[in-house]
Amino acid sequence: MWEDTFNGTSNIYMSTFSGDESELKTPVVNFTSNITEGYAPLTVKFTDLSENATEWNWNFGDGTNSTRKNLEHTFFCSRILQSNA
Repeated sequence: MWEDTFNGTSNIYMSTFSGDESELKTPVVNFTSNITEGYAPLTVKFTDLSENATEWNWNFGDGTNSTRKNLEHTFFCSRILQSNA
């Protein structure tokens, strides 16, 4: 179980693991973006470089999310973006 805080809201995630515990590896979060600032509408390409990740849940804080590993997202309004990575 782990908790992630984004834009003042808290998301709690739970996962069940099965298999040999010696084979389980803790995910190491690492991602990049092709742009870190600009004016809306701003299209940002996110690339996941994480190790041992098997699922993704991108939450953009505007009511949209994605479960794709690598993706583009267009931000249509100004806001402060924060990463907990």
